[in-house]
Amino acid sequence: MIFACHNPEILRDVIDEWVITCNDGIFDLKANTDNVIDHLYMMLKTPETLLLVLMDEQRPIGFIGVTTFISPISNNKMANEHLWYVKEKSRGKESLQLVIDAMKWAKSIGCTHFLGNASMLASNLHDQVCKIYKEFGMTKFETTFIKTLEV
Repeated sequence: MIFACHNPEILRDVIDEWVITCNDGIFDLKANTDNVIDHLYMMLKTPETLLLVLMDEQRPIGFIGVTTFISPISNNKMANEHLWYVKEKSRGKESLQLVIDAMKWAKSIGCTHFLGNASMLASNLHDQVCKIYKEFGMTKFETTFIKTLEV
């Protein structure tokens, strides 16, 4: 079952797993479950955002956040996938349904495009996520780099 959520705290167990598996160390970052939950709460205060939660029979096993923005280039309303994660033992077709439902929601509120993000920070699944997005008909759009600034 997938539902729209307004209480990111229910995702603590899912986010804990992500924090353990993410690649924060190689980027000189320190992932923290409380920070992610706080970020999701802040995200949900913004108009036209969505947090979908994937449940098994009893508990959350995954989620996807979606924000919207107006493109500064084309003035199109766009949706941006933000923090898509499903517990490792629960990945499969239902995981993809999160993206499908997010795209349907985006279209229903007038978005003309959907951006999916594949982050090297998020996990070692970067290349696999890129393949999934291509299977959804997405085209590579942007590349981001990071550097630690010495203070």
